Amino acid sequence: AKVKLVKPDPAIYEHLRERFALDFAESVFLDDLLPNVESARRLGLAAIRFETPEQARRELEPLL
Repeated sequence: AKVKLVKPDPAIYEHLRERFALDFAESVFLDDLLPNVESARRLGLAAIRFETPEQARRELEPLL
């Protein structure tokens, strides 16, 4: 709310990259909504759609 941006607007991911000096090649985004995950992926951010803890853990493991 502070930055007046919401997902899945790509600007929010860019804001986070700049604000926290994130390297998207070394970051992972998890969200339960597919449009948010797809938007993050389009920017080169590894993204996982959270469905269950087990599924998220399984998909996250190779990225660690």
